[in-house]
Amino acid sequence: MGKQPIDDDLLIRYLEKDATEQETIFIEDWISFSDQNKTYFRELTNLWSASNSQKDLNDIDIEKDWKKVQTRINTLKLKKKTRKLTPAILWKIAAGFALLIAISLYQYTENQKITLLAIDAPEKFELPDGSLVWLNKGSELSYKKEFSRNSRDLLLKGEGYFEVKKNPHKPFTIQLNNTKTSVLGTQFNLKENTDTSVALVLVEGSVAFSTEQEQLIVAPGEKISSNLSGNLLKVKNPDANFMAWKTRVLKFDETPMTKVIQDISQLYQITFSIEDKELLSCHLTMQFDQASLQNVLETLQILYEIEYQLESENTYRIKGGKC
Repeated sequence: MGKQPIDDDLLIRYLEKDATEQETIFIEDWISFSDQNKTYFRELTNLWSASNSQKDLNDIDIEKDWKKVQTRINTLKLKKKTRKLTPAILWKIAAGFALLIAISLYQYTENQKITLLAIDAPEKFELPDGSLVWLNKGSELSYKKEFSRNSRDLLLKGEGYFEVKKNPHKPFTIQLNNTKTSVLGTQFNLKENTDTSVALVLVEGSVAFSTEQEQLIVAPGEKISSNLSGNLLKVKNPDANFMAWKTRVLKFDETPMTKVIQDISQLYQITFSIEDKELLSCHLTMQFDQASLQNVLETLQILYEIEYQLESENTYRIKGGKC
């Protein structure tokens, strides 16, 4: 399936958040239409992200700076007491100028900003150091093209799961809202909640999680969260399905139905309208592995004698239910 034609100006308006609601729906449908469209949009996003860095490159006036060098050479020639400028010396001056331009161009390339986006579904990416990241739908991650000499600094919006390649000489740091996560090599899930608070669940290794107020070290199996004031709370992770958006596996062990409904809603991006509140007093022990929503609903129908009906595009009405 090829790339369908679209106006680049419309895509730029979308990136600058100036697109109308109708245009936004049209663009997101276009992006999800084919892999080629996704690739084209990602390349355009990286070019757009680098536009600020491009300004720095435009500020390098090669002609103007070369004239300065020529003026300096002429001034030296006029000084009688100055030793004679041989062709070798002139070449050294010109080479030094060329080196200055080369360094400027290298710094521009090195500082280019890369932005990774997961538009309509979770996506996996490999970073320059070999680390892997899965971004949840609607999330984005940005960083300098080649990282820096002494650190690997990233900016996250949304939710991501990271498998960080170990490098004791180059810390891996993620900024998310008012928090900073610093690691050397580990696996963890980092998430921005709807109220802009942040939560991290550590799978293996260790991380330092901090705000301006405090810093705590997190161990495997622990969850740490920050509130808007920057205060931290660390507990044993209570949620077996914190990574379901990535694995598409739901695990329930005598889990209250309220939590079951919540986890299903989050994974399949739907809402439920429960008519009979008795259902919410039930518990479920079950595992759904890569199951479709239809399969999940049919299983609940058999177990609890419910009836379900699609009311709108993303809302299901649940009737009845016995434990």
